[in-house]
Amino acid sequence: MEWLTSFSPAGLSGISRRGSVVAIGSYDGLHVGHRSILNPMIAQARASGRTAVLVSFDPVPAVFFGRLPEDSMILLPEERAEIAAALGIDVLITLPFTAALARQSAESFISELTAAVTMRELWVGSGFSLGHERTGSAAALRSISERYGYAMNITARIRLADGEISSSRIRAHLSDGEVSMARALLTYPFFIGGRIEPGAQLGTKIGIPTLNLQYAQRKIRLAHGVYVTRTRLDGETYDSVTSIGVRPTFYSDSGVVIETYLLDRTVEAYGKEARIDFYEFIRPEEKFSGSAELVAQINRDISFARGYLAELPPPIHLALMNDLPYQSK
Repeated sequence: MEWLTSFSPAGLSGISRRGSVVAIGSYDGLHVGHRSILNPMIAQARASGRTAVLVSFDPVPAVFFGRLPEDSMILLPEERAEIAAALGIDVLITLPFTAALARQSAESFISELTAAVTMRELWVGSGFSLGHERTGSAAALRSISERYGYAMNITARIRLADGEISSSRIRAHLSDGEVSMARALLTYPFFIGGRIEPGAQLGTKIGIPTLNLQYAQRKIRLAHGVYVTRTRLDGETYDSVTSIGVRPTFYSDSGVVIETYLLDRTVEAYGKEARIDFYEFIRPEEKFSGSAELVAQINRDISFARGYLAELPPPIHLALMNDLPYQSK
């Protein structure tokens, strides 16, 4: 996949692609609801010999307008590019969402986009809108489609048996620590990446050495607690248990730290990039009376994680997950 970012004042004018099938939106998470648009769009691009293009924004408009805090992203831009490539998107265009873009009319944006990628089809959800004061609704974009030479595909919003699918719902699950429920809607585990940093060696002192990461800026904050995880490092994947919190047993005033214990493995990892995939919430963060009580609980956490991961089915590549249980709203 080609990932294009346009942070110049020229915006889309610096991009040139021919014969494209396009989707536009925030697409934070690239979740099941998003894929109800993207999967058929990608299939149509393949069938017609055209380029599947996703146009997204950084920051997402909801953050720019203050409807969401800055640290609320399910996927950072580079992570969105990774998932989009796995889904089969050919070109991801990430545009800076600025005051100038917020003031731009929908028709002006469509005119620039059509010139940049020779848009032949536009795929959006039924509730989609863009442009100044959100005047570019799906119906409005259909009304100008003939003038700009693209076919319009409006996909009905979907819901599963337990309710509507949205990035907001996923953020709520993550904020409550419900990572398994978020994973069901994403179809991949929520993850946090970062560089392994030296810590206070508290884990080593109690016989449970951990890898320490700082929380990635702009990434949504998980509930403090202990999680079943898998950790990717140096091309390997390790079963792990991860704690997120302020370490109240040892500190009264600590910043939030991510501490990961690799099951049955010790690796030299300082300075290396790691990614932690979150599968299940074990328990909230607690303050213990001392090291002995903490170690006893950690051993119970490890036992739970072993059992959970042993029953976990193998992952399915995202590009193969095209037949999801969609239901039109």
